[in-house]
Amino acid sequence: MKKYDVIVVGGGMAGSAAAKRCAELGLKVVQFEKAENPGAKNACGSAITATGTVYAPYVLEGPIEVKVPGSRVYYIQRNGKYCMFETGMGGYGMYTIHRTKFDPWHAQQACNAGSKLRTATTIMDIIKENDRVVGVITDKGEKICAGVTIDAGGAHSIVARKAGLLGRRAGTDNVLYATAFVQLPEKVVEERFNQLCEWYLTIGGSKYCFNWIFPLKDGVSMGVGGGYMTPDLNIRQQALEFLNEPIVKEKIKGGKIKSWGIRTDPEKIIEKTYAPGLLVTGHAAGF
Repeated sequence: MKKYDVIVVGGGMAGSAAAKRCAELGLKVVQFEKAENPGAKNACGSAITATGTVYAPYVLEGPIEVKVPGSRVYYIQRNGKYCMFETGMGGYGMYTIHRTKFDPWHAQQACNAGSKLRTATTIMDIIKENDRVVGVITDKGEKICAGVTIDAGGAHSIVARKAGLLGRRAGTDNVLYATAFVQLPEKVVEERFNQLCEWYLTIGGSKYCFNWIFPLKDGVSMGVGGGYMTPDLNIRQQALEFLNEPIVKEKIKGGKIKSWGIRTDPEKIIEKTYAPGLLVTGHAAGF
């Protein structure tokens, strides 16, 4: 049975940050990611907030796409007319990224600090002794032990569930959203978006729940999301309607949809994010 100081479950933002910091402190760390490569299974808005850069300034050394100094907000009426205003971010801004590029880089930073990365490995269960989490069991049947397990396995993490910290989330406690990457020439992105992220809202009712377009170097990241239990919510239909909104069609004119993604995210932080031998972070904790 292999023994480490720290087991980190998940190769996303929270997982790699945790693995990196623990390794820097001289701890023996192993990080597990279920995908072939970190970021391969991630569908999100593709941005790092200003807060993220304050707590982890090293992320700015990674493969950043666009520094975003502000936002455009569109209010769209049922008849297609709209009003728009721009707002800054107090000099801080945020940074857009491709998760398929950034997450492998981030995990490599943890490896550079001394952590070990295991990809294509799913955690199936936890090991408990005297009501303390002392390790995990992989889909290959391996038993890996550690003094502390950090669960950063996402909204549907089995670790927090097996430890009794996460019950079945109510549908009303989740957000369902679809994302798309639309490829566009870099010059076109600069001309149409001027480095600003865009948000689209509807006056007089929620035709769409919430919608965004984030600029990248080689295109834009788009998303449509709403409450999981919103009556008659069809996220695919909402996404297609958003893409066909006249102002949006103009924004992505000439572009090519290269990929789609869909996911659910929790809206509430779990009541308790720790147990003996276990810490829960990231989307697993509802952050």
